[in-house]
Amino acid sequence: MRGLVARLKSDEAFAFALACRLLDNIVENPVTGCWEWQRRVKSNGNGGEPYGVLCVRLPGVPHPVPFRVHVLAWILFRGPCNAGHVRAHECDNTLCCNPAHIEQKTQQHNVNDSMTRGRHSSFKNLKYFGTLGDRATRFDARAPGPDCPF
Repeated sequence: MRGLVARLKSDEAFAFALACRLLDNIVENPVTGCWEWQRRVKSNGNGGEPYGVLCVRLPGVPHPVPFRVHVLAWILFRGPCNAGHVRAHECDNTLCCNPAHIEQKTQQHNVNDSMTRGRHSSFKNLKYFGTLGDRATRFDARAPGPDCPF
């Protein structure tokens, strides 16, 4: 990340070309205002929603380096990222790279938000049904059913 930020600061033509490349591959959603990425996407590896990815050539690196587009948008339009923070989508659209929809948070704050909104990967296999008093009853689809002999 430091190599990218250093190159953006020292090479205005590179920064402009990268911003054009980013903006040429988005479509603005007229309802939500999200800048939705239209090119390569990659899953985050834990079954979550895919993120937009853009590969960037950096000096001294023999191959293009993949960056998440929402992080690139933050750096291009808002400046360097704070150490120890992640860029989080306030719109809950992982393909969005609108800098106005992205916030810097600690990883713990981001996890807490995703759990509050029901977007955390640990909720993927949970199905809520019925109520028990004022608490929801949960069924874990990964757990063995009542017919399981174990």
